[in-house]
This record gives sequence, structure tokens and C-alpha cells, in this order.
Amino acid sequence: MFLKKNKTNLFEKIFLFLCVSFLCAGCFLSDSRGRDADEIVIISPHDEDVRRELQIAFEDYTKRKIGRKISIKWQPARGTGNIMRLLINEKKRWEAGGEVGIDVFLGGGAAPHEKAVRMGITTPIKLPDFILEGIPEELGGVRLRHKSGFWYGVTLSSFGIIFNKEGLRKRGIPPPVSWKDLASPLFEGLIILADPSESGSARACYEMILQKFGWEEGWKILYRILANAGGITHASSEIGKTVSSGQAVAGMAIDTYGFIQVEKDGEEKVGFVIPEGESAFTPDPVSVIKGTPRKELATLFVEFLLSDDGQKLWLLKAGEPGGPRRTSLWHFPVKFQVYQIPEEKKVLHQNIFSMAGGLNYDEKKANERAKVISMLFETAGAQNRQRLKDAWKVIQKRPEGSLQKLFDLPAISEKEAVSLESVLEDPVKSEEIEEKFYLLFKNRLGEIVRNSVK
Repeated sequence: MFLKKNKTNLFEKIFLFLCVSFLCAGCFLSDSRGRDADEIVIISPHDEDVRRELQIAFEDYTKRKIGRKISIKWQPARGTGNIMRLLINEKKRWEAGGEVGIDVFLGGGAAPHEKAVRMGITTPIKLPDFILEGIPEELGGVRLRHKSGFWYGVTLSSFGIIFNKEGLRKRGIPPPVSWKDLASPLFEGLIILADPSESGSARACYEMILQKFGWEEGWKILYRILANAGGITHASSEIGKTVSSGQAVAGMAIDTYGFIQVEKDGEEKVGFVIPEGESAFTPDPVSVIKGTPRKELATLFVEFLLSDDGQKLWLLKAGEPGGPRRTSLWHFPVKFQVYQIPEEKKVLHQNIFSMAGGLNYDEKKANERAKVISMLFETAGAQNRQRLKDAWKVIQKRPEGSLQKLFDLPAISEKEAVSLESVLEDPVKSEEIEEKFYLLFKNRLGEIVRNSVK
């Protein structure tokens, strides 16, 4: 049934008005046009507690520093993979003549910030010498800031295993102390993992296993840990909650999530261990987005984070003068002198500068194969998940011989992984390569199961 012409005109006008209104609203939401002049937009995977405490402290800092309050509008995003997609869209908007709607990228580990540099998403900034005083350029062979000022480490993170003590006791499983422990058949179906393509901290954990034990032995361990996984999540922030609830008994986590979960649940219920000599300390950086019309204010935010005031916020107990108002943040500061705070005022009592050096982490190597590791995780552990589990059951019954060797064999050499990394940047070729490795694992794992009955 057709509408009469006069009604059509009326509905067309209403429709056009709504469309224009929607588009304009979208512009103001995503672009910097129409934003408060004293506001910056920050994208971050940090949780609500961190965002709230930083906002309060930054407003106080700017009132003292420049005489007016600068507010923060947070654009939270789950996982660094999602953040990178949003930042790539911002870059495209800027290149097309639009205004950037995000000013600062905070957190997520060093790898996505390095990627942002390579993709031309961020811009270098220069900070005053007094702000950088007490912050070394490197720690344990790991850079704490970009050599040209594209990113600056704000806090330092290590990685470990969070575990449910009650769940382990019920099953007679000793608490894990090494990454290798999670590869034991005792943990079959009891581990929660995060997707490395979405979680920078998860990718760091898997990379540390490869660097500690070597490419071949490392993949042997990772295949078993993948086979033991009872679930895979997109956000590493879910690891602690899942272990706490008893849905899993163990998972890999960044230290902050481990410390916070232990504080919430109590040491009787939950434990967290950093595997000795198997984990490194890496920076959690901040970057300023290229093309932002708020570069001066964005730089001021970076200065705040690296000032004594900003650094103390991560270490002091909630309620202490100069500390968080409501919630302790449980992060290791990157500034040496902040650790001189009296012990009774701190939530973390280790000095990270005396702890560094467990694993000589090669950041360059990690960046050279990040996409490959994510792709192998996806094709072996997610797309072929049930086949991997079935093959793992076979290997447990027949731990020696050709089937075990086939199960343990890396899908690609370390040298080939580096060569393949750049190819995965191409979306079309990436799909083709993913399909190739999906079939490789499908056939390999299927062969193990079929030959087990002979």
C-alpha cells in the first residue's frame, strides 16, 4: 500500500530531520567538536576504580597547577584489541579531515602502544626533566619509555597465576608455582584463559613462557595449557572473577588483578604467585593521540601521571593523604623515589627495582611475533578446541612415541613466525593464513585421535 503524496512529503521531512539530528549527535559524541574546552577524552582498559581515582586526582592537580579544573571523559573499552580498532577508526577520521575525538590512550601494556607508533596513531611529546627524574630509561633490559617520546611507562606490571585454594584442596592439587604446572593433566578443564588477540596481558604471559623455555619447549607447554582450558574469555579482567567463583581453579593474570582479587576474597580463599625466574616486569604506558586538538591538556595529563603526586596514587592505601579516596589501586609505580613511602602507608611492600631481573624479557622479539601467537592460539585453542582436548586425552594415555611428538610439534618455526608477522597485517592474506593453520591443526589433531585406536 502506497501513502498519498502529501503524507509522503510529511514523513520524508520527519525522516530527514531525525537522520540529520542523529548524525549531528554522532558527530558531537565521537569528535572533539562541541566538547567542553576543559575536558580530555581518554580510552583505557582500566577498571572503574582506577578511572574514578585518576579523575579525582587529576582535577585536583590541574586546579593547583593551572588554576582551573580539567575533567576527564572516559571511553572504557574491554581488551586492547577493541581499543586498537577504535583508534584506527580515529586515525581514519583525522586523515579524512575530521577532528579526533580521543586525546589519550592509557594502559594495555607496551605492545599496543608500540603498534600505535608504527601505525602513526600517536604523537611524541617532550616532558620536563624534573618529571622524569627517578625514572630509568630501562629496567632489566626492558625500556620504560619510547626513545622518541611516543609513549611513557606509568606503572610496572608482572604476571602470575591466580588460583582458588579451596578448589585445589578439594581435588588434591598442589598450588601452582610455575607456568609448567598449568600444563599438568591435573588441571584438565580447570583453567580459564584470555584471548591474546584481545588481551595484551594474556599475550605477555604466553610470550614469557616461550622466552623462558624456548620456542619448541614453550609450545609444548602452551598446547597443554590450552588443552586444559575450561573456558576462554576476551577480557583478562574476568580471570580473577572466574577463579574466585570456582568456575575455574587457576588462570594467568597481570599482578594487579591477582593482588586485588586476593584482597577482595582473602588469602584463605584465593592465592596469587609470580613464577620465580619466569616472569618479567613490563611497563604499562600512556600515549597522546595524533591530531588531538587537546595536545597541551593531554600532555598535562601525562605529566600528572609521572609526577610524584600521580605516582604515589598507585602505591598508597586508600584514605592516606595523597592516596586514592575510596579504593587502593595496587600498581607498582615507575618512579624510584616513590618507594620511600613508609611501609604502613603502602598496599604493596616490594620494591620493584630490587625485584627486577627474574626473566630477561626481549620486548623486540615479543613485538615481532605478536600477531602470529594470537593466530596460533585462535586456530589451535579456539577453532579446534574440542579436537585439541580429545588429542590431549590420547597423549595422557600414551605419553611416549610418535603421537606425543606430533602433538608437541610447533606449527611453525621461530624464524618463520617473524617472517609471517608482517603478512598478517593484510586482512585478506590474514584470513588465508588463518584457514591454512586451522586445517593444519584439524588434520594433525585428528590424526592423533584416529591413530590412537590402532
